Amino acid sequence: MQGVVRTLKKGQEKQNTEGLVAEESEDPDILLRMGNDVSGSCQNVNGSPYLNRNLISYVMDGKIKTIFVRDVDGEIMGRSILRILYDEESKTPVVHLERSYHREGAPIQVVNDVLFSVAEEKTRQMGLPLVISGKFNENYSLKPYGHVLKSYGGPGTTEYVDTIGGSHSDQKYEIEGKQVSVIV
Repeated sequence: MQGVVRTLKKGQEKQNTEGLVAEESEDPDILLRMGNDVSGSCQNVNGSPYLNRNLISYVMDGKIKTIFVRDVDGEIMGRSILRILYDEESKTPVVHLERSYHREGAPIQVVNDVLFSVAEEKTRQMGLPLVISGKFNENYSLKPYGHVLKSYGGPGTTEYVDTIGGSHSDQKYEIEGKQVSVIV
């Protein structure tokens, strides 16, 4: 798993589409604001301490990456979380792309397409399967992944996972295979 985490931590990758820039960021300032600049996120520094206490895990944990899409002025238009989890049945790491969050008025489908293309390219480079939560594009045909994905923990005391809801102590949790999908 360490080699996989190193690959996911490599430099920042950017793609331009319709004036938008996507980046995989490790900047603590941006990571700590990941819930402030988009609508509906519980990871807001001004929100509930029970929920935003999870933010430090996004900064510290090498298995978690955040992809941001920004406009030409640098404003965050959307973001999504990438995680490396383990499929014990297939004996392989899997990259999980969480649902996306958007700034009010953002072009949601365009932002989702950019987020997905970054995740897809990342997993292609890593040679790992990509599973997703939510529907990033109405044109995608999805099927359930079918295998349990597992997090063995991390350096934080807790991690919030949208797909299964709630904070998970010691960053240990499992996601049922029917809760994530692959594109067919």
